[in-house]
Amino acid sequence: MKHHAVVLVTTLMVLSKLAIAQAPAGPLAATISPFIGQDAAVPAGYSLSLSAAYPPYERKSNPAYGSIAIGIAGVLEATVNHEGAIGSPIGLLRPVTMLGLRLQIVPQRERLPAVSLFLNTMTEAQGEYLGGNDLAPNLPDIFQRGVRSISYEAKTTVAGVSLTTKLNDMFSFSASLGGREMVWQQRWSAYSFNVGLPTAQGWTFPTAERTRLRLDWSASVAIRPIEQVTLIGEVSSLPFIDIDPSSLILEARQGLVGTVGVRYTLPIPLSVDLYDRWYSETRERTNYHQLRLGLSTEVLFQ
Repeated sequence: MKHHAVVLVTTLMVLSKLAIAQAPAGPLAATISPFIGQDAAVPAGYSLSLSAAYPPYERKSNPAYGSIAIGIAGVLEATVNHEGAIGSPIGLLRPVTMLGLRLQIVPQRERLPAVSLFLNTMTEAQGEYLGGNDLAPNLPDIFQRGVRSISYEAKTTVAGVSLTTKLNDMFSFSASLGGREMVWQQRWSAYSFNVGLPTAQGWTFPTAERTRLRLDWSASVAIRPIEQVTLIGEVSSLPFIDIDPSSLILEARQGLVGTVGVRYTLPIPLSVDLYDRWYSETRERTNYHQLRLGLSTEVLFQ
């Protein structure tokens, strides 16, 4: 959806020009967006942070990703993220809309970390349908065992505590720890089992909704070797829906998502972001790998 990326980029450039004051270049921001992590302290005063990104080499839908964050009085931050939140059995990390709220209970002072409480939740359940063209090349063993198509809905909410600290003008670190709720339901699915002649085929009815609680965590670092360039890395837990190989039904599991990137800050209140994002369900299988190019800005209002 290339027009989505164009709209996001245009919005960034217009709002950056309308801003009364730019966030000072001195503080080291540990956010390269769009992240769903808690990577930076809530700035003092009133702030607006915008990010847009587009994966030029995306293999299928070419989605646009984005993030909007509004900071109030250095205490409260409200965010809207359009980012991948739940992985699928075939490795796709489709973007969904998430709403976030962060309450900064301890502001950052000198080298003492800022501490915040946060809550992120999806606005609606994410629905997926996987047919034979999806399952056969990505999960051949599962497909050969009889799963011909499968559909589901899933939703996640995470809450916890985060901290971020700037040790000096060149290095900062942030981390978060909390709990994640996964709610999912297997919808209509088709199976075909070779039990002789004829082969047994049929559709299954939707199963009952299921819930699982998991530990959620993230950690990121930002290094600024020169004033205009920031190097950033992040790794965090991320849930995914998988097809259990023994029961051939859907299960909610935990994976990892990692990002490494570089941000170049322009003389105007605008930054160019280039980063590589990968998603791994298990140690043996990395199902998603994506290069993104984006723009971001953070402005302060009097």
